[in-house]
Amino acid sequence: MNVFINIRHKKSGVDLYSILINCIIVVLFFSSVFEKKLPEVVNYADEVLAFVCLVGIVVLLITQGKMCRPIFFMTVCLAALLLIGLLGNAFSALQPWKIVWVDAFLFFKSYYVLLFFLMTLTGKQAQRIVRVGQAISKIFLIMLFGMALLSRFGAFSFWCNVEGAFVLRAKFYGSVSVWAILFFSMIYTGGGIGRIAYYIMTMVVVLLNASGLGAFMLVMIAVAFLLVERSVKFHWYYIPIIVAVGLLVGWGEITDYLLNTNAPRYLLFFYSFVTMRRYFPIGAGFATYGSAMAARNYSPLYYQYGFSSHYLMSPDNRGALQDSYYPIVFAQFGILGTLAFIGFLAILIRKFIMPISCSRYKSVAWIVLSCLLIAGLGFQAPSLWGCAVFILLALYCKLPDPDVLSTLTSAEGAKE
Repeated sequence: MNVFINIRHKKSGVDLYSILINCIIVVLFFSSVFEKKLPEVVNYADEVLAFVCLVGIVVLLITQGKMCRPIFFMTVCLAALLLIGLLGNAFSALQPWKIVWVDAFLFFKSYYVLLFFLMTLTGKQAQRIVRVGQAISKIFLIMLFGMALLSRFGAFSFWCNVEGAFVLRAKFYGSVSVWAILFFSMIYTGGGIGRIAYYIMTMVVVLLNASGLGAFMLVMIAVAFLLVERSVKFHWYYIPIIVAVGLLVGWGEITDYLLNTNAPRYLLFFYSFVTMRRYFPIGAGFATYGSAMAARNYSPLYYQYGFSSHYLMSPDNRGALQDSYYPIVFAQFGILGTLAFIGFLAILIRKFIMPISCSRYKSVAWIVLSCLLIAGLGFQAPSLWGCAVFILLALYCKLPDPDVLSTLTSAEGAKE
C-alpha cells in the first residue's frame, strides 16, 4: 500500500513534502548532536514524529483497509513483541502499568517511523526527497568537518567538557560519527567523483571523534564502492578478511566495553541472559531492563544484580544503564521476543532491501542498516538518529532504478 503524498507550493511548484521530510531529519540531527544546547522541547522530536507516524498508520488502515503482505508480517512481529512484553510485565510485576505503557511506546517509536514511510512513499517521491537531502547533507557534513578540525584547537569538544570550549556532545558522542555516515550515505546515492571529497571529510570526522563504529562503517563503504562502482568480483574468502578488519578497527572498544567483566556493557549483556533464563520464555517485560524507563524508574532487577553499587550504574549515576540495545530485547522479551525481533529484521531485509535493483542503492541501504545493527552493541540504537536511519532506509528501498527511470523518461519523451 503506497500513498503518494504530493504537497507543492501553488505558485512556485516547490515540492514542500520533500522539504518537510528533510527538515524532520535536520531537526533530529540538531536534537541529537546539540542535545544540551537546545530547548528541552526539541529533545522530544523523535517522540512527536513517532506519534504522528502511528496516527498516520492507523488512519491509513482505516481508510485503505489493507496493507501489503511484507508490511503486514512485519506488523505481526511487532504486535507479537508488544504482547510478549505485556505478558512479561503481568508475570514479573516489577513496574507499574503506567510506566510499562510509556516504555512500550518509546521502544516501538522508530519502528512506527519505518512502517509509515514504507507504507506511504513511492519511488517518485523518494527520488525528490533524496535530491533535496543530498544538498542538505553536503552542507551539514561540511559543518561537522569544520567542527572536527576546530576541535583539535580546543574551540569545540565532541565528547567531554573542556573549559572554554563549546561542547558539541556530552554523552553517546559516537552518534556524531553516525550522523556523518548517514549524511554521506545520502551523498553516495548521487554517484560522481565528487563523493571522494565528502568521504575524506567523513573520515576526518570519524577519526577525530575516535569512533570504532564509524571507522568500521568507513571500511564497509570502501568495500561497497569497490564491489559496486568498480565491479570487483566478490569471493567467499573476502568475508573473513572484512571480519578481521572490523575486529582490528574496533578491538579497543570490544576489549574495553564487551570483554571487560566490570564494564557496564558487559554487565548489561551478561545479566540480560540471566534475565532471559529467569523469566523464560517471555522475558521480564517493558521498563524492567536496559531501557530508558527502566533507568529512569530504576528497575528492581538492578538492585538484585548489584548494579546499585557500580559507580556508573547506580541510582545516583545512571548514565551507563542504557549503553546497549540488544540486552533490552533479550531481557524484556525473552527467547520468544528475540525470535520475533529477528523475524522482523529478516522480512525487512528479504522483502525490501534484497529486491532493490540498483546496486548502488542496495549497497547504501545495507550500509545504513548495518550501522544501526552494529551500533546496537554500543548504545541505544533506535533513538533520535535511529529514526533518521529508518527514514533513509525507507527512502533507499523505494528509490527507482536510475537506468529504468531514464529509459521510461526517454520513452515518454519519444511519445510526446
